[in-house]
Amino acid sequence: MSNLSSFSLPFKTKAQGATFVQSTINRRESMNLKPVEDVADSNSLIKPGFDAPEEGAATTERNLHTIACFEESERFRLGFEAANIGIGLIDLEGNIFEANKCLADTLGMPGRELKGTNLMEICAPEERLLALADLQLAARTGKFEAVFERHFLSEREGLLLAQVTRGLVRNVDGQPMYFIFTVRDITREKLKEALLEQQASTDPLTGVVNRARIQERSEFELMRSDRYGNPVSLVMIDLDRFKAVNDTYGHSAGDRVLSGFCDIARGCLRSVDILGRWGGEEFVALLPQTTLVEARNVAERLRTKVEATEFDGGICITASIGAALHREDEQFASLIERADACLYSAKRDGRNQVMIDGEDAAREIAREGCLSPMLALHWKPAYESGNSVIDTEHRALFQMANTIIAEITSGQEDSEILDSIHTLVARVGEHFRDEENILRSAGYPDAKSHGQMHRQLFEEAGRLTRQFERGEKSEGGLLRFLVHDVIAKHMLQADRNFISWFQAKHD
Repeated sequence: MSNLSSFSLPFKTKAQGATFVQSTINRRESMNLKPVEDVADSNSLIKPGFDAPEEGAATTERNLHTIACFEESERFRLGFEAANIGIGLIDLEGNIFEANKCLADTLGMPGRELKGTNLMEICAPEERLLALADLQLAARTGKFEAVFERHFLSEREGLLLAQVTRGLVRNVDGQPMYFIFTVRDITREKLKEALLEQQASTDPLTGVVNRARIQERSEFELMRSDRYGNPVSLVMIDLDRFKAVNDTYGHSAGDRVLSGFCDIARGCLRSVDILGRWGGEEFVALLPQTTLVEARNVAERLRTKVEATEFDGGICITASIGAALHREDEQFASLIERADACLYSAKRDGRNQVMIDGEDAAREIAREGCLSPMLALHWKPAYESGNSVIDTEHRALFQMANTIIAEITSGQEDSEILDSIHTLVARVGEHFRDEENILRSAGYPDAKSHGQMHRQLFEEAGRLTRQFERGEKSEGGLLRFLVHDVIAKHMLQADRNFISWFQAKHD
């Protein structure tokens, strides 16, 4: 850590003429004060890391000025080193030039290594560009957020979440000199908060979200649907004659059946889907980015698996399911009421079946039949990355997606559409590989995480294509993933991160 005897904090003082600088150092009353007119220039940079004047030295104004500066440095130094929170000083380019022991301990680095380290080197990779832009803006404008949270790399803890407090030190002319910042590890606090939040929003028996949480998250998804026009379906499930299970086998056996059902349901749903316990043996699943036809397929698959499962103790049950599609500007209460009405119809008509909202089905058929070339993707100059290979491949993928849209709207056979989809998925894979090679060669700091996104998208594309081949996925659902998730959301949104990095690098 920093050498206490050599520690110095840059600051400026104002001294005018023969004004005496007062000190708290005990002095003998016999001191003779000798004013000195040539006090150091008030605009000079004072480094108060020097030793105090020797005892018995002439007590001139200059010496008193030196003593006062020494005391100021000593007070800061002692507080800096004794603080039980990490404190550091960084220059306007992000280089750490002072750090106390607590900061070194928090980051798991020896103090001598921490001093001279750039802040970007200890930030989590995915936050480095944001941290750099934030630092540059603060240094340039003097406007910044004083308290915020950031992830740092720790040699001892791995990745930690810290609360950072910072202030900007200026000289007497008002020019920025450096930042003083504190770092407090809040990783465990956040984990505790997350655990408490999970406990408050999770059904303790089954592990799925509870009624309040499913309603909260559903309302958020419905707002997104209204804003972006994406389909959202809601599925409501009731385990048939479940009271008989409790009466015959006991409540413990019934609890195991409920938990077992949730395990089956999770296996039928995607990670983005939301499964919750509505009450008793009723469950709700909200399916973002899912049409009513797709929701019905999911519900039917779930119903089939429940019927085929023998739960602990040889218990067999069935499930009745209702599904409805979110309508424009519809509230959650209305949507779940319609899904519940479909569920009631399923139970009334014999149980162990899936019923969907008939009006929603008619609307969806009409909408599927009205696909038009107006849905085509249009390349814009704003999409350019500046790399000719990446831009050429992006434009080619746009064109291939437009070809599939045209095939669907013109009523082409599924086999022909499937051939085009296979070609598009293969080209997406080739593009991802080329893009990753370019990013690694250019030294893009987030190339690894960007590649992970590529692999997740490519695996999902392959899975949906296989579902389409088996008749489990409509061409509209598969196309929606390829156009929305791969092209619009990834290429036009996620790729903007490295495009901005390229442009900043070339500037």
